[in-house]
Amino acid sequence: MRFFVATVYLVILAVFPFPVMASGYEPVRLGMSAALTGPTAALGLSYLAGVRAGFAEVNEAGGVGGRKIQLVALDDGYDPDRVIHNYIRLVEEERVDQLFGFTGTPTVTRVLPLLVHGRSAASAMLFPLTGAYPLSLEPQASHIFSLRASYADEIDAVVERLVGVGVRRFAIAYQADAYGREGWHDLRQSLRRYGLDMVADAAFQRNGVLRVEDISVQSGILVDAHPEAVLCMGTDVSCAALACNLRNVGFVGPIIMPSFVVNRGFKDRFNALCPVTLPDNLLFCEVMPEYGASPADRAGDGASPSCALAAAFEAAMARYAVGAPAGDREAQPDGVHSGTVSSHASKLDEVAFEGYLAARAAVLLFGEAAPRTDLEALRAAWTRLGGARGVFSRFCTQFQGHDEARPYVRFVTIEGADEKTVDDFERWRR
Repeated sequence: MRFFVATVYLVILAVFPFPVMASGYEPVRLGMSAALTGPTAALGLSYLAGVRAGFAEVNEAGGVGGRKIQLVALDDGYDPDRVIHNYIRLVEEERVDQLFGFTGTPTVTRVLPLLVHGRSAASAMLFPLTGAYPLSLEPQASHIFSLRASYADEIDAVVERLVGVGVRRFAIAYQADAYGREGWHDLRQSLRRYGLDMVADAAFQRNGVLRVEDISVQSGILVDAHPEAVLCMGTDVSCAALACNLRNVGFVGPIIMPSFVVNRGFKDRFNALCPVTLPDNLLFCEVMPEYGASPADRAGDGASPSCALAAAFEAAMARYAVGAPAGDREAQPDGVHSGTVSSHASKLDEVAFEGYLAARAAVLLFGEAAPRTDLEALRAAWTRLGGARGVFSRFCTQFQGHDEARPYVRFVTIEGADEKTVDDFERWRR
């Protein structure tokens, strides 16, 4: 196994070389705030694991233009108030060059005014883990570098497919904050294009759903309206609790979840909360390419993984993704700090892959902008790289032929222990 990982790693370096110069330069310092504890910790920790693996891989190869990447990752517990304190610490105490990988809509949107109107040189936010619509609006859009489709894009895509098979009655359970309200608005706008409206909606508190009974009232409101499809704008645990309630009353329509819900995290939460088998009507939106081998590859015919960086990701996770004791900022030889991160056994999942792709995109960006790290230089470099589509085209060949007018969204479900791509929506035809 070690020989295999080492071989893959050498091939990666040959195919995707990093811009390397002599060592001895000041590091590029990036600051991150994410939910590393609490109900949404699984998502934050997975993203961080992929990011750390990507940066460690680059640092071992010599860094970007001879400069190592240092990441200061702070825990905000998915709390908008805590993220403000983290932002201040990152820019004033840690003196980071730029911000990177902030996680979650209510937390990211809370710091946008500081990002735009603050006086810090750290005025760019690279690859936040959110599809929030406000990130696409000026003046903040000029400060944001994003790889992913928006939540509006995800909801438009799934509504189009379901309306196409005759589904007309949509309902939503949503988190009572910026993230949930955006999903509510996006669903309403998407349905209006077809002359439809939601048949029911119900809100729940952020970080307030820990048990199935915590969302039973909301579930009842939705069921009483006889929906044919239900959207859950929440986290792994809240959507798992909702799905359990819907499963118990025999709801068989699609239960839709945006990309913020990690399907493997959802499955773990569902199994812990619900004493019934996992329902077969789950529909997860994904905005990143598959990280695993294609079905043909799993069948043994030698087909390539769906994305050229998939093998790089798996090798990097095997080689570098290790936990660090809380507060131990000097024990990590890869130069990636995690000031409040507890030990975490990293797993391969779509969020870790997104973190890895974000790290690799940051390497391309800083390499193109070198030796500068300021917002103006990064924006010019991003344009030369072709933006998100240009970056992805370097990593994943399927993006080279993808219609640029349609954001990349795909759908998956869970069958047994496996994730399965959903291409055919005929099972939900009305």
